[in-house]
Amino acid sequence: MERYGFGLTRDEVLEMVGEYVRINKISTPFNGRPGKDWFNAFKKRNNLSMKKPQAVEYARKRAVDPFLIYPYFDLLEKTIKELGLKDKPSAIWNLDETNFSRDPSKTKIVGLKGHAATRVISTPGKSNTTVLLGVNAIGEKNSPFNSI
Repeated sequence: MERYGFGLTRDEVLEMVGEYVRINKISTPFNGRPGKDWFNAFKKRNNLSMKKPQAVEYARKRAVDPFLIYPYFDLLEKTIKELGLKDKPSAIWNLDETNFSRDPSKTKIVGLKGHAATRVISTPGKSNTTVLLGVNAIGEKNSPFNSI
């Protein structure tokens, strides 16, 4: 789940495993849901560790949903054709805003060892810096716009 931007806490993993075991009527040594020992062995078997996630707003998190991405690119291709921009890459721009918060979430999530932590939903706080960057399809960049 973390790979797709939806990191799970330890309790969420344990609840999910407990539910899977119950639904599939699997015999286990634990009652209802696994405990701390099972979780530690699971992390070790799967090369996982606990990580502090990076903060991201809900809308940005939804943007990585594959059910939104594929229709987006279908629509983008259609729009580029309709506007006659297929052979005009200098007229096709992508802007991206990023926010740097000084107080990301304190919660830790489960993820693969050696890989960056996924992000967690947050709301804008008082200590944020926002940067807006743009680049077109031939690699030209605009000057960054900063807001503190």
